[in-house]
Amino acid sequence: MFYFFLLLKLVLFVQSTQLINITPYPYPTVQGNLKDRFYRVAILGTNDLHGFAFPSKITYKDQTFEKGGMEYLTSYVSILKKQWGDRFLWLDAGDEFQGGYESKLTKGSIMTDIFNKAGLDGATLGNHQFDYGQDYARNFLNNSKFPYIDANIYNTTTDTNTIFTNQKPYAVYKLGKVNIGVIGLTTITTFKTSKGDLSSLEFKDYKDIVMKYADLLRKEEHADAVILLAHIGLICDNEKDIKNYLDLNMWTIKNANNICQGSEEMYQLLNELPKGTVDAVIAGHTHTINHYFVNGVPVIASINNAAYTNVLYLSFDKKTKKLIPEASMIEGPIPVCEKVFSNTGRCDKTVNNDEDMGELDNFVFHGVKVEKNEEVSKLLQPLHEEINSLSTTEAFTVPAESKKN
Repeated sequence: MFYFFLLLKLVLFVQSTQLINITPYPYPTVQGNLKDRFYRVAILGTNDLHGFAFPSKITYKDQTFEKGGMEYLTSYVSILKKQWGDRFLWLDAGDEFQGGYESKLTKGSIMTDIFNKAGLDGATLGNHQFDYGQDYARNFLNNSKFPYIDANIYNTTTDTNTIFTNQKPYAVYKLGKVNIGVIGLTTITTFKTSKGDLSSLEFKDYKDIVMKYADLLRKEEHADAVILLAHIGLICDNEKDIKNYLDLNMWTIKNANNICQGSEEMYQLLNELPKGTVDAVIAGHTHTINHYFVNGVPVIASINNAAYTNVLYLSFDKKTKKLIPEASMIEGPIPVCEKVFSNTGRCDKTVNNDEDMGELDNFVFHGVKVEKNEEVSKLLQPLHEEINSLSTTEAFTVPAESKKN
């Protein structure tokens, strides 16, 4: 009888510590396999984090757990960096601050500190980067250890598109054996969605600028692929295909839902550009989850507040380094959560029957348990204590947003 209870206790312990694998599908690895003719790179795309450095709390029955936030998001960065090495790239499509208390209290500087610590490779300017004025934006950018990439914001006095010291119209990243060219763009609707001082700035239309720099990147910088890093929106017909919208999977041009709205800026741009001008897009601004293909071009984006993320995999011929567009893949939307439900692979409630959601437990991503990034947690601890000491009615004075995007 003693051994029976000992065995039962061991079984219960194993069950209680079981990790839920949210990536049961085949996903690419840096090693590939002997029959694989592709040389792949991995690109993590984030956008519209809006200063939510801390996670939100979710209560389900008798359990409380955390969702979103930079501590968990950067854990994915760490996992992918370790697995992909010099073939990994992390890019952000703008609006890094203006939203969370932690960002408002520091006027966004805490996000720069996190990006510097976790190793963001590059970002573009969102419309809310200008909410505190151009001088603050300049200081914000100059404190970054990564470049801001933006090609369509011009100084009307000088007619140049390098308006800040730590900003340039394009960048080239060497990922293993291939060169990835990145062109940055900011929505031309910024004048309507930012309350900051935009005097002497012009947000120019995209098509000619993209064609100019895409050609330059391929011919002069020897880019093997060209990506748009754009704070420009795309909305697709998610409501009629909720499975494609939220279920974590590996998406290709063959199985992704590609019904997107023609009224959106990014949709129009990708239909105006000659085929082959750009090879992929990391988008933002519209606060919608994208893992779609427009005219054969993969587009990724996430809703705001770091609740989800996506990974883009580009595939090249091992011998020639030529990009194979039809072999592009998107992994996502990846939930940024402390715990997930075993049957849905997400941490939000998506079915009416609780039993259909399965067990709520910790999980693994690419074989690694997802936990808070310790370095980022240490960075945030003083700010966390300061916010907890404030009255819940204490207000932070920040510019009002004219629109949610």
